[in-house]
Amino acid sequence: MDSSRRYRSLFWPVVLIGIGVIWLLGALGLLPVNSLATLARLWPLILIAIGLDLLVGRRSPAIGGLIGLLVVGIAAAVLLAAPALRLPQSPGVRLDRYTEPVGQAASATVSLHLGSSPTTLSALRDSGNLVDAEIRHVGAIHFRASGDREKTISLDETNEGVNFMFGVFENLYWKVGLSPAVPLTLNLNSGSGSVDGDLKSLKLVKLSLDTGSGSMNLTLPESVQAYTVDAATGSGSIDLALPASTPLALRLDTGSGSVNVRLAPGTEARIEVQHSGSGSVNLPSGWTQVSRGQGDEGVWETQGYAQSTHRVLIQIADLGSGSITVR
Repeated sequence: MDSSRRYRSLFWPVVLIGIGVIWLLGALGLLPVNSLATLARLWPLILIAIGLDLLVGRRSPAIGGLIGLLVVGIAAAVLLAAPALRLPQSPGVRLDRYTEPVGQAASATVSLHLGSSPTTLSALRDSGNLVDAEIRHVGAIHFRASGDREKTISLDETNEGVNFMFGVFENLYWKVGLSPAVPLTLNLNSGSGSVDGDLKSLKLVKLSLDTGSGSMNLTLPESVQAYTVDAATGSGSIDLALPASTPLALRLDTGSGSVNVRLAPGTEARIEVQHSGSGSVNLPSGWTQVSRGQGDEGVWETQGYAQSTHRVLIQIADLGSGSITVR
């Protein structure tokens, strides 16, 4: 009885060491980790191995260790043999390009549903494409385009069946170019990835933003035609550089993240805080308060706002817990 109390099975130490070795080899690219979908289907093997260890493995440390080695060996064999046997696998990293020509388009609506990968937006140069996207990804990309004169284009990514346990999916990104020749309604729905966009050359009709926990930095285009920007922000930060000499309406529904609005020098602007929250609104000096409500609710204007024809209206429909700063 004293001997049985002192005994400990080698099953779990061997299994844990084996998992660590497989993890390391997968992270180094020496094992095909995209076979993890097959390996996950074999989870009942762990229950069988535990049962064998309870039945016979505790009779001696060597037997428990052999059962652990058997489990690790089967797991490694599945990872190595899955591609040759055409067993179900997790998707690997892919680099794809998605394009849609301008064609006869007189206007377009482009919707981008972004995920956790960093995204760069820019205007295309010397291109006959309306959209030209280069995407390095592991999930499934869904690209849809319809219409002739009025085109509708959407891009989104789903990561069902993707296993990120080894953390080997590095350098994923979206690079999206948009045509400056066609008036655009642009819808950006971002997740946890960062978004950086230089939109100065685009012909925006409307811009809709729905942000998550990632940061977003956008430079908006100058235009003689008025356009609107609707932004619903989450916990990530957002920075908007507004153009000069452009009539523009910016509507904000903010969350816990910070919002930074940068006005061009000499811009005449008005800000309306319609519903106050726990966050703060910070304005430059020299603005005149037109009216005041409860909390931070109220209206402020620059001195020449009423007389200007190219002015910016900022409406805060709901002030969340983050800060809004106008510079």
